[in-house]
Amino acid sequence: MMIKNSIFITVFLLFAPVLLFSQKVTDSFNTIEVNTPVSISYLGDYLFSKPGVNLTIENTIRQTILTKKSSKIVTRSVYVPINLGWYYHKGYNSAIMLSSGIGCRTLRSTGLFYGSALNLGVMRTFINGPTYVVNGEDISTVTGGYFYGNIMASFETGWDLSKCRKSLPVSTFVKLNALIQFPYNSGILFHIMPEIGLRYAIPLKDKTKQYYKSKTQKI
Repeated sequence: MMIKNSIFITVFLLFAPVLLFSQKVTDSFNTIEVNTPVSISYLGDYLFSKPGVNLTIENTIRQTILTKKSSKIVTRSVYVPINLGWYYHKGYNSAIMLSSGIGCRTLRSTGLFYGSALNLGVMRTFINGPTYVVNGEDISTVTGGYFYGNIMASFETGWDLSKCRKSLPVSTFVKLNALIQFPYNSGILFHIMPEIGLRYAIPLKDKTKQYYKSKTQKI
């Protein structure tokens, strides 16, 4: 029941902004080619007590250019991320995590952006120390660890430096991840994983639909 409630709340928070922007607009669209955003970040489990790293590649599936009544332009992207993460806790364990899902990001004309994502994946833990197996009189060591499923909700904010200087096609961001690891001792284990990183759109082209919308009222 706790997992179902967490999923429901996360999905609602993720898609509520999309519902707000869909009101009272007129639109048209065409198909464009976009670069592929790739990010690398420092990942710290349990508020940085377990250091790690995360690599993400994104596939943009939809982009919306919204012109507000104030003439300000907002760009919203919907994307599918592939995340590969790792963390290490000395004397306890380390883990490799692979996940994918869906995310949305809003970019202001000033360069400020914010967004959220929901991911589902698997993780493999490794015990940092010898694990012994006893078979009669024989004692041997094996690599200890287990496979788990995980659900992760992410909330980010950052700055697109290319809006200030086109010669800097890089974004900086901070992200807060809430991860549920399951099944863990017949239950779940909750992780808080902050990130600090850089994002760069590599020249690997992909086609996506770009929508143009105008807002008659301020948001």
